[in-house]
Amino acid sequence: MICFVLWREFRLSIAELKAYFPDSECLFAEREVAIFDKIDREEVKAGFVKLGWTVKAFEILKEIDSEKEFNKHAIDFISAKAWKYEWKFTFALAQYWTQKDLFTYGIQIKKEARKTTETNIRFVNKNSSNINAAVFKKELWADWSELNLLWVWERFFIWETIAYQDVDEYSKRDYSKERDMQVWMLPPKLAQMMINISWKETKWIYDPFCGLWTILIESILWEKKEIYWSDLNEDMVKASSKNIALYLDKSITFQVFKQDAGKIEGVGFLKDKSRIAIVTEWYLGSIMTRWHVTEDKILEERRKLARIYDWFFYWLQRLNFKWKIVISFPFWQFKWKYLYFEEIYSILKKYGFAPLKLLPDESEYKETKTWSLLYHRPNQQVWREIFCLQSSK
Repeated sequence: MICFVLWREFRLSIAELKAYFPDSECLFAEREVAIFDKIDREEVKAGFVKLGWTVKAFEILKEIDSEKEFNKHAIDFISAKAWKYEWKFTFALAQYWTQKDLFTYGIQIKKEARKTTETNIRFVNKNSSNINAAVFKKELWADWSELNLLWVWERFFIWETIAYQDVDEYSKRDYSKERDMQVWMLPPKLAQMMINISWKETKWIYDPFCGLWTILIESILWEKKEIYWSDLNEDMVKASSKNIALYLDKSITFQVFKQDAGKIEGVGFLKDKSRIAIVTEWYLGSIMTRWHVTEDKILEERRKLARIYDWFFYWLQRLNFKWKIVISFPFWQFKWKYLYFEEIYSILKKYGFAPLKLLPDESEYKETKTWSLLYHRPNQQVWREIFCLQSSK
């Protein structure tokens, strides 16, 4: 069994994990962690860099009768690990759904483990809180181990951490881009999640509203071999080409071009290629602040966006496009209520594009009533509604 620590929008995390590991079984899912079976340890370690919505992963070591046994087993485990290293070994402790004095545990474990080896053993927790990814990268990157005490199913389990997300690499990709403050920026983690939702059947990726490159770069890092992108704005096409240059290699085929996505019938390869997914975040409307947003302005944005999307899905229907479309639509928070882009639901129904289920059947958590999942950043007025669509005609 592998346990994954989830991000804030935990439903997105669960959906991504199930899509990335399609043969897995979700045994347990809560807001903080999800436990999956039928996943190989090495598969998780190798693929973790491609998971945008998962903080870390740990593998089960054993079940224990009570938390009092944790120290004994931890001492044995750390001693055995440290013995293999001549100079220094570092470890950390973490807990989920228990409230133990991890710091005292760690000091005791270090003291007892030192009796069995000459290796210098370091304990990196500064208090009883779990360490974060930044501390992991600084302190535990090389010769390390982290043990996790988890209370689940009315039982205690000990787990060993096998992967952590590299948060610095995401920040580097997010903030190194050439930017346009009038254009919405799709976060790299969200782009990864959207690509992963489409991945099982996908050989090629097309983003018809490339903006400033996020889906393109994540597709390249995902090792997709053919990538296509377009935008109506010539400046966006040039900026994307510039942004993406550092990530390309000779094994990747790509094509960038100016194209009005409302006239997508002109994109010939959508008719010719099989197993090509459209993964995109279109225009989310005007950037609004809480001081300037009104319900009338939101309604005006919805009508304007509906006209654009109507043409897009009309031509996809005419092209008989049968593959997956993973797309983000806007909705708005206004005076403690949510105003959804209801026009898009009618458009999808009119042209026969049905939402696909995103969460595993065994999960007690469900999608929205429109079969979407939601994403937001704190203090933003415009939120995102994520769909995976496919033609039902």
